[in-house]
Amino acid sequence: MKKATESRKYPRIPSKFPVIFKLGETTSRTPSVNLGGGGLRLGTASLPCGAELSMRFRTSKRQGFIQAKARVVYAHPSVGSGVEFTDINQDHLQLILKAIHGGIPNRRKAPRVPLATQIYIDDSMALAYSRDLSEGGIFIETKVPGKIGAKIDLRFHLSENDPVIIAKGVVRYHVPRLGMGVQFTELSDKDGERIAAYIANSAEVLPEPTSQAFD
Repeated sequence: MKKATESRKYPRIPSKFPVIFKLGETTSRTPSVNLGGGGLRLGTASLPCGAELSMRFRTSKRQGFIQAKARVVYAHPSVGSGVEFTDINQDHLQLILKAIHGGIPNRRKAPRVPLATQIYIDDSMALAYSRDLSEGGIFIETKVPGKIGAKIDLRFHLSENDPVIIAKGVVRYHVPRLGMGVQFTELSDKDGERIAAYIANSAEVLPEPTSQAFD
């Protein structure tokens, strides 16, 4: 087991699966509201802040149970209770991230388009394919993803004859054997407009989703 107390920003997706948790000697069941790599929001608001929980859940009926220890960080009648994972097996964490990645394509407000291009990351080059290019970030397929929270420099072309896009970003999450999600942190107005125009003119733009992964 690996401690999960460090602050990390992961994408969040809405969720409705049941969560079984134990507080002291009492075992209860409640629906989830949303899921992130760092924790959950539960449908119940009756949990005391600071309470330590043992919980198990599965994000789909085809998946095995994920087990974790967690701490209640807030509770409010209108939103439920937010819990952060304090101890979770890395294999179970990767199952969560995989579920999040699978849920993102239909849940972002910002349109995304596929993009096949060479992406220069810092001083190295990788042939990358992004199914998640948006105005807020890009998903890069790579077997050697950067560390969560790592700041990276990106250079890529939207098409063969277009000027290079130059951006700074931060690695927000990993998906095993697929790659990493990178959020843009610095992007010129001109390059931002070019990305927006590319997305708007793409024949493969997905329908507008209902929430976004990169805030």
